[in-house]
Order: sequence, then structure tokens, then C-alpha cells
Amino acid sequence: MGATIPDGQYYGDVTRTQRVADLVLSETRYARGVIVPQHAHASPLWCLVLSGRLVEQSRGTTRTLGPGWVLLHPEDEPHAHRFESARTRCFTVQIGSGWLASASLERFRLGQPREEAGGRIAWLARQLYEEFSRRDEASPLVIEGLALAMLGEVSRPAAQSDSALPRWVGRVRELVEARIRHPLRLTELAAELGVNPAHVSRTFQRAYGVTLSEYLLRRRVEIACAALADPEVPLAQVAHEAGFADQSHLCRSFRRVTGFTPGAWRPRR
Repeated sequence: MGATIPDGQYYGDVTRTQRVADLVLSETRYARGVIVPQHAHASPLWCLVLSGRLVEQSRGTTRTLGPGWVLLHPEDEPHAHRFESARTRCFTVQIGSGWLASASLERFRLGQPREEAGGRIAWLARQLYEEFSRRDEASPLVIEGLALAMLGEVSRPAAQSDSALPRWVGRVRELVEARIRHPLRLTELAAELGVNPAHVSRTFQRAYGVTLSEYLLRRRVEIACAALADPEVPLAQVAHEAGFADQSHLCRSFRRVTGFTPGAWRPRR
């Protein structure tokens, strides 16, 4: 299975960390091309991708994840990573058994690994990161409250299984990826598939846990993150290469997804 990593330890560079009771919160950074061999963690965790792009392999499945995605892993769950951006940054919360016991949640089990890109889980993960960054006197209390809310959401059933979804839903994602840098309309995609637009929208969200428009936005931000690796590339050019209408559109969207403006994000790499 590979090594089991103690709480708070990672293969990447840990830029800052904080312990709240038996919760361990960490921000880590990885260079392009880093390959993390198969390993597991001693405690269940969730990981928010702040910037960059990573590929995860677990249980025979490969997932490519960018800014705003949240990974959820049970304890002792084997997985491996490959990092594809010049600097990928992650925020991880590990849930120690002592904290679960103090909250009378000893029987909590995360179950299967999951990934989420929208909805309440992603919102709560972002709120946790903001409190982790704030670190005032109230932060520990707020962090524990948000962690409990996350556990509640995580305990709910995951999105509908692939076997219950129509085959064309994967084709929607392929079409979006092929035209990611160009204007896209739901009505045009639906017409190409011969499916009602409202049905396409609902089914895509069931399949991927995020609306079609949010998926498109996050993918364009991923492209912008890669382009921002070169400090000489003007923001207007980054916006054009990533499929945004203009620099202003890029800045608004980038901040919404990552929590940073493109200009503030560059020095952090």
C-alpha cells in the first residue's frame, strides 16, 4: 500500500500549519513534475486545491483537479499524486481521532474517497481556509464549527453513480473541454446532443457535483493559473488564452475561485 503518513506531514513543502484541538490544518506547495508515490494518511482528511493542477490516482481511478476542487480521503486510503503546474498549492485538514472523540463522533467514517467542485462542501472548505489565514482569537472556535459542518455534509450520500446516468453526460464534458477557450452556450451543446437544455443542466450537476457554468469557470481559471506561471505574460493575454472576455472578467472570476487576484497570486508561486 505504501507508507502511512502521520498527521501534519506531506511530501510537499509545508508553508504553514496550525493545530486546533486534534485537527491539523496545513498549507502545502508542490513544484511542477513532482510525483508522490502511493501512500496513505493516518487520519481522514479533506484537501482544497488553492491553485495549480494535480492528477490523483486511487482505487483504479484517475482524477485531474484544479483550483476550487475538494478531495475527501478516508484514513489509510492508498493514493498517489502527480503535480502538473509550476506551483500547486493545497490546504488540507486532517481529522484526528481525539477530536472525533471529543465531539462524540468516534463512529464517523468517511467511506469512499470523493471529490467536489461546488456546493456547500467547497464553500465550507473555502471558509475554513479563510479562518486558517485569519488566525485571530475567535478562529479556533470558528474552525471547529466549520469542521463539524463539513462532517455533516460529507456524511450525506455522494452524487448519483455513473451507472444511473445517461451515456451522453460524458460527451457534454468532452465538448466543453474541446471548446474551453471559446464562447459556449448551453442551448448549442444541448442541440448537438439532441437533449433538452434543462435536462442537460440538471444531469451534468448530478454527475459532477457542480453546475455546467461553474465547471467551465473553474477550468478556465486552471488555464489562467498555468499561464500566470510566466511573470512576463500580460494579464490581458492570460485572459484571452483562458477564454475570458477581457482582463476585468479574468480578475473577477479568478478571485471568486481562488480567493486571490491574478496579480496577488503570482508572487506566491
